[in-house]
Amino acid sequence: MTDNVPAHRTVREAAEYIAALSRELATLAARNKLDMLSYLLEMAYAEARDTAHRETETRRVGRRGASSIEAP
Repeated sequence: MTDNVPAHRTVREAAEYIAALSRELATLAARNKLDMLSYLLEMAYAEARDTAHRETETRRVGRRGASSIEAP
Protein backbone atom coordinates (compact mmCIF):
# COMPACT_ATOMS: atom_id res chain seq x y z
CA MET A 1 0.00 0.00 0.00
CA THR A 2 2.84 2.43 0.70
CA ASP A 3 4.80 1.53 -2.42
CA ASN A 4 3.20 4.33 -4.45
CA VAL A 5 3.44 7.01 -1.77
CA PRO A 6 6.17 9.54 -2.48
CA ALA A 7 8.76 10.10 0.22
CA HIS A 8 8.93 13.58 1.71
CA ARG A 9 12.03 15.16 3.16
CA THR A 10 10.31 17.09 5.93
CA VAL A 11 7.26 16.90 8.17
CA ARG A 12 6.00 20.09 6.51
CA GLU A 13 6.16 18.54 3.03
CA ALA A 14 4.37 15.42 4.22
CA ALA A 15 1.68 17.48 5.94
CA GLU A 16 1.15 19.62 2.83
CA TYR A 17 0.80 16.48 0.70
CA ILE A 18 -1.70 14.97 3.14
CA ALA A 19 -3.64 18.25 3.23
CA ALA A 20 -3.92 18.31 -0.56
CA LEU A 21 -5.07 14.70 -0.78
CA SER A 22 -7.54 14.93 2.07
CA ARG A 23 -9.06 18.13 0.65
CA GLU A 24 -9.56 16.45 -2.72
CA LEU A 25 -11.08 13.36 -1.10
CA ALA A 26 -13.35 15.50 1.09
CA THR A 27 -14.69 17.22 -2.03
CA LEU A 28 -15.30 13.86 -3.69
CA ALA A 29 -17.13 12.60 -0.59
CA ALA A 30 -19.28 15.74 -0.36
CA ARG A 31 -20.27 15.56 -4.02
CA ASN A 32 -21.46 12.03 -3.43
CA LYS A 33 -23.35 12.90 -0.25
CA LEU A 34 -20.99 10.92 1.97
CA ASP A 35 -21.40 13.43 4.76
CA MET A 36 -19.52 11.68 7.56
CA LEU A 37 -16.57 10.86 5.29
CA SER A 38 -16.54 14.42 4.01
CA TYR A 39 -16.49 15.75 7.57
CA LEU A 40 -13.69 13.43 8.69
CA LEU A 41 -11.60 14.24 5.63
CA GLU A 42 -12.11 17.97 6.20
CA MET A 43 -10.87 17.45 9.76
CA ALA A 44 -7.83 15.59 8.42
CA TYR A 45 -7.24 18.46 5.99
CA ALA A 46 -7.43 21.04 8.80
CA GLU A 47 -5.02 19.08 11.00
CA ALA A 48 -2.53 18.57 8.16
CA ARG A 49 -2.71 22.24 7.14
CA ASP A 50 -2.22 23.36 10.75
CA THR A 51 0.71 20.97 11.16
CA ALA A 52 2.37 22.33 8.02
CA HIS A 53 1.86 25.87 9.30
CA ARG A 54 3.31 25.04 12.73
CA GLU A 55 6.33 23.37 11.13
CA THR A 56 6.92 26.45 8.98
CA GLU A 57 6.69 28.72 12.03
CA THR A 58 8.96 26.45 14.10
CA ARG A 59 11.64 26.53 11.40
CA ARG A 60 11.33 30.31 11.03
CA VAL A 61 11.61 30.91 14.79
CA GLY A 62 14.43 28.36 15.04
CA ARG A 63 16.44 30.19 12.41
CA ARG A 64 15.92 33.52 14.13
CA GLY A 65 16.84 32.01 17.49
CA ALA A 66 20.01 30.44 16.11
CA SER A 67 21.16 33.65 14.49
CA SER A 68 20.50 35.69 17.62
CA ILE A 69 22.52 33.23 19.70
CA GLU A 70 25.45 33.39 17.29
CA ALA A 71 25.47 37.18 17.13
CA PRO A 72 27.59 38.96 19.76
